[in-house]
Amino acid sequence: NCLALYCNTRMLKSAGVEPPTTWDELASAAQKLTSGDRYGLALSAIKTEEGVFQFLPFLWQAGGDLDTFSTYGATALTFLDELIAKGSLSEQCVGWTQQDVNTRFLDERAAMQINGPWQIPTLKKAAFDWNVVALPRDKEAATCLGGENWVAMANSKHVDKVWEVLEYTQRPSVLVPYLVSFGELPARKDLADRGSWASDPALRLFLSQLPLARPRQYGAHYAEASQAVAEAEQAVLTGSASPSAAARTAAGKIDKALAEQ
Repeated sequence: NCLALYCNTRMLKSAGVEPPTTWDELASAAQKLTSGDRYGLALSAIKTEEGVFQFLPFLWQAGGDLDTFSTYGATALTFLDELIAKGSLSEQCVGWTQQDVNTRFLDERAAMQINGPWQIPTLKKAAFDWNVVALPRDKEAATCLGGENWVAMANSKHVDKVWEVLEYTQRPSVLVPYLVSFGELPARKDLADRGSWASDPALRLFLSQLPLARPRQYGAHYAEASQAVAEAEQAVLTGSASPSAAARTAAGKIDKALAEQ
């Protein structure tokens, strides 16, 4: 799976706003769509991997990566901080899971949300029309690659049986309905034109973004680096540190984690 931007069609039309394609357009649209207890944008900045999963695209879009976090992390953190300062993004996002974000979008307390394809089955029950577009870009276009892995333990006494199970799960007749039911995307290109992936516009959009989706392939100590990113985002969005200071602090921890390979 990956991330994209969901938009409440009616709200955007009423505000005279087109789906944003750049950071500047996103900031402008979010501000115009904010009204009363409704925020223009909702996203997850919780202090877990969910929040980091949603933050990393901003880092990459700014033109950076974990090894340049001091500079480009500050850029991404500044952008999000300004959204909160302008009232376009709720400061409560520091405690929201991605499911919480989707709930606010469903309740029409957010005009746009950043989320993944696994929310589509729930969103099909929405009382309003919505569409989904690529994440707005800054210097680059990017989204984050997510998903699950099948694992066979090295010390398993039944490796042959494990392979039988894995081979069974990868049969198209088994894999396709399984993935569709969970709102997941196929890792196999030969399955992309089957079932609802071929006919559902929202799923097609997510599929089109997979070539831009980057993995969190940072080595054995990624967890420590991820924690540093989460701490930086929390510090900035709760007002306890400036973007530049938080990015510098995080960069030191990230560099140490990435060096321990």
